[in-house]
Amino acid sequence: MLKTGSAVKKYISDSPKKSEFNKFDKFLSYVKPFLLAVLRLLGKAFVKTYRFVYYYSALELRRFRKIRRKNQQLIDKIEDSFEQYRRLSASRRKMRLSRVYTSFIAPIASIKNDVKMCSERIKNLSKQKLSFLIREFCNLFIIIFRPILKLIFALCSYAAPFAALLLLTLTINYFNNLTFALSVEYDGKFIGYVNSESEFDAAKETAQQRALNEVSFKPIDSPPKFTLCVINSEDVTSQDDLVDQMLVQSGNDIVSASGFYVDDVFIGATSAPNELLLILDDMLNAHRTGKDNETVSFVRKIKLTEGWFPSSSLVSTEYIQQTLYGDIDGAEYYTSKYGDSPYRIAKMFGLTLTELEAMNPGILDWLGVGEKILVSRSEPYMKVKVTRRETYEETTNYGTTNVKDSTLYYGFTKVKSSGKKGIDEVVADVVYIDGVEVSRTEISRTTVKEPVNQVIAVGTAAPYSPGTDVGSYGLIWPANSKKVNCHYGGYEGHTGIDISAGGIYGAPIYAAQAGKVVSVKRLSYGYGLHVIIDHGGGLRTLYAHCSKIDVKVGDIVSQGQKIAGMGLTGNTTGLHLHFEIILNGKAINPYNYIKGNYRK
Repeated sequence: MLKTGSAVKKYISDSPKKSEFNKFDKFLSYVKPFLLAVLRLLGKAFVKTYRFVYYYSALELRRFRKIRRKNQQLIDKIEDSFEQYRRLSASRRKMRLSRVYTSFIAPIASIKNDVKMCSERIKNLSKQKLSFLIREFCNLFIIIFRPILKLIFALCSYAAPFAALLLLTLTINYFNNLTFALSVEYDGKFIGYVNSESEFDAAKETAQQRALNEVSFKPIDSPPKFTLCVINSEDVTSQDDLVDQMLVQSGNDIVSASGFYVDDVFIGATSAPNELLLILDDMLNAHRTGKDNETVSFVRKIKLTEGWFPSSSLVSTEYIQQTLYGDIDGAEYYTSKYGDSPYRIAKMFGLTLTELEAMNPGILDWLGVGEKILVSRSEPYMKVKVTRRETYEETTNYGTTNVKDSTLYYGFTKVKSSGKKGIDEVVADVVYIDGVEVSRTEISRTTVKEPVNQVIAVGTAAPYSPGTDVGSYGLIWPANSKKVNCHYGGYEGHTGIDISAGGIYGAPIYAAQAGKVVSVKRLSYGYGLHVIIDHGGGLRTLYAHCSKIDVKVGDIVSQGQKIAGMGLTGNTTGLHLHFEIILNGKAINPYNYIKGNYRK
């Protein structure tokens, strides 16, 4: 106890003073209410948050369950519908099978028992009268054939719709083949069927065309008689047959031959069509080369029609050959009169001046009064069109590639390497008419040699830059003489400086800076013979009153290069060089840009 009490005393003696405990209690008394308020607020916030989350979670859970129940009900309804459909389909199949069995199988299956019973009765009646045996045999026949008849009737009931559909199709097809037409009676005799009266008129006109010698051909003046009727579409008479019937009914002297037509114009009838075909083939062979993918044909449409023709329309093969190798319209000439000009004559005949000069070379020089001028050439009667597939090489242009070059001034260009054209292999269908090309259709194009672009160097160097020995803008004095006769603004309108020639006519003039010559002009007034050099960046120099100029427009000159000689051209009172510096289109005081600022 003593030991314990002594320890307590020692602790009390080592503990903080009472005043320090009082301060701590006082601090806690201030802080404690604030801490309790914060804890209460946090507790309330936690409770409200928990309630909010719980409430809305419960709502969402109930809504999710409700949606799930609705979806499940919908799925159940769909499954029930499928099940009902499956049951209904199965029952329908059973009903159909039952009908088939009842209609086809059941009657046949019942024959066995009926035949057995009838056979036993026949055995038992073998010793009876013959009438009873005949009756039983008749019953047996009925027993056997009655199911077969039922089966036939059942088959007919199923086949009846298909038979009706087939009958309807055949009926529609038959009536579709029927058409309304006009039966034609000409000169009291039937000659055929036509769809309209215009077909008859066209056939009559064709029949009249076949009569080359109208004197010996007597046309029928009797009007035709048309009767509306229904016929098969195949029974309509073709125009050629109708024409033949007309010629037969005309009572003229007719022969069976082949009519030759060019663009539907009757040329004549021939009894030797094979000879005519050989002539036509020879005309085409003259243009054939035998190459692949070559087609040769006549420009005009030709036709050979077999039928009846008036005997007066028969022509010889030589006559047709002469017609085929002949020309359409001969050459036409015009005799010039007073006041005619090539342009007036060309306009008079619907030609261009180029076409008139092509037919009359040099007409612009020799045209006079009374000259015979060709204004129309003759054309072949049968032009031949030839289409050939040709393969040839064609050059292709090259492009341009620009590269930057720091050794050239800005705004200047230089060809660094020349371009080279490429080569393409072209396959094309070329159309010729009588040897003259009229069109060309490209089929394919293959590059044989690629073109090489032209390379152009484009200057990127500053047009002028500060220097230490040639003035602040890099320009040098443009002459040997340092004497200035008239300064910038020496009189009203004087926009440059006049540098003396030192009495030397043709004294050299030098380029004040490298650049490109953009203007060389000779005037009888003002600047006279003068040159302008562009140095890039809007800076230009002008050299006037020259006696001669050693450069031309487009030349690239270097700084200090002799470009001209001093003279007296233009408006000047003495031998000198008028020198100007132009910046952005405005003349400025050269002394601010050029070395030396030389004065008198």
